[in-house]
Amino acid sequence: MSAARFASDIVCMANGRSVNAKDVMSIMSLRVKRGTLVRILITGPDEIAALEALSAVLHAQASS
Repeated sequence: MSAARFASDIVCMANGRSVNAKDVMSIMSLRVKRGTLVRILITGPDEIAALEALSAVLHAQASS
């Protein structure tokens, strides 16, 4: 699942940093580990669909 498929602006915040969630390298630079609080800020025309999709991915990763 790629955040880039959504029209909305998507920002992920973790470890004191905020990055563009549509840029894979930026996401990797957050160095998020299991148990890390990740906040997602989404604004735009498909923000609800984007939030549901990204939340599902994060929850699946945290469970595995």
